[in-house]
Amino acid sequence: MLNLIDIPSTLHLERLQQQEAQNRSNEYSSALSTVKLPQQTIRKLCSMTSVKASNADLPALHDVLETGKEGSATSSRNSVKAPSVREVLAEKTVDSKTVGWMASAMGELHQATESMDVEDVGDLIVTLSPPVRK
Repeated sequence: MLNLIDIPSTLHLERLQQQEAQNRSNEYSSALSTVKLPQQTIRKLCSMTSVKASNADLPALHDVLETGKEGSATSSRNSVKAPSVREVLAEKTVDSKTVGWMASAMGELHQATESMDVEDVGDLIVTLSPPVRK
């Protein structure tokens, strides 16, 4: 028995999958850019980390919070826009306190993943093509 594959339709399906993945990525990025953190959380993060840019400290927490309040009239009173992860990672220097905090966070994540319990729930059937109507 000889099985033939329709190459043009396979390539079309692959392009659709790539487009869908790109659309999801764009949706997730836009959702993450709108995340708001409560001021209490921002204070805690600022007390735990200290990132320096070009040998100059970042603005004081009070200045950041006030700018956030003035800059966004639509945001809730108790939140400001979270900084972008890319902005934090793009900084030239990170002090030892921040590195220690990051190592601690990575250790906690490692412990959490090691303590996960995975159970076999049985067989999972995935239909790859629509059912044939009779």
